[in-house]
Amino acid sequence: MERYIINLSYKKIQAIKKIIESTDENSKVNRNAHIILACNRSIFSKALQLNIESICNKFNISSLTVLNIRKGYISSGINFLQPKQKRVLINKNNTSKYNHYKIILEQKEIILLNEIIVKKPETQTAKKAKALLLLDEGPFNKKNKTLKDISDMVSISIVTLMRMKKKFVEEGIEAAINRKVQDISTRYRKFDGDTEAHITRIACSETPDGASRWTLGMIQQKLIDEGIVTTISRMTIHNILQKKISNPI
Repeated sequence: MERYIINLSYKKIQAIKKIIESTDENSKVNRNAHIILACNRSIFSKALQLNIESICNKFNISSLTVLNIRKGYISSGINFLQPKQKRVLINKNNTSKYNHYKIILEQKEIILLNEIIVKKPETQTAKKAKALLLLDEGPFNKKNKTLKDISDMVSISIVTLMRMKKKFVEEGIEAAINRKVQDISTRYRKFDGDTEAHITRIACSETPDGASRWTLGMIQQKLIDEGIVTTISRMTIHNILQKKISNPI
């Protein structure tokens, strides 16, 4: 392990101390920075008497972890302490059109969003409510998070966040946090009454040789063979037949 000896210059020690000051004390980066300072063996070190065992005990880590941190610093230098950035695939041409949309929340809207988060904490709506609070550029939000920060915090993509901003500005708070529900009558009514009648006729007709009943797949193929449709899903056939059973007249 002694071949991975860290000798920090005064300038590098100050740079590492700045990283410690600027990161969360419970973060991995903060811990690693403290360990690198503890492992320093240069003339500027104040931890010359701190051996590996003492470092392990102080930070509650294994000697192997200490070794990996030392190796990482020797290999990458100060960059080893920089937080790893997740690669975000964004087409700037597609997202720039949303840049001028700004969310300015009123106090009553902030109260509403917080109520949603409390009442439905595990839902997608609550996640979007949290996102809107963080996206707020009004006087009530002092956090000033970047889109990347917000995306990581609420697990919503940057593109979706930008679309939420657009929806909020153009359609209001409800449209921004609630998923648009498609009318079930428009979702399944892709075929006219004649097609539905053909489906019912086939289902009620004599089954092909060797079959005890009409399956959805057989009805699907029959419709295509007869030229009634070019394509139709089995789920659509199922829904049409279910509707006929529920409303026989």
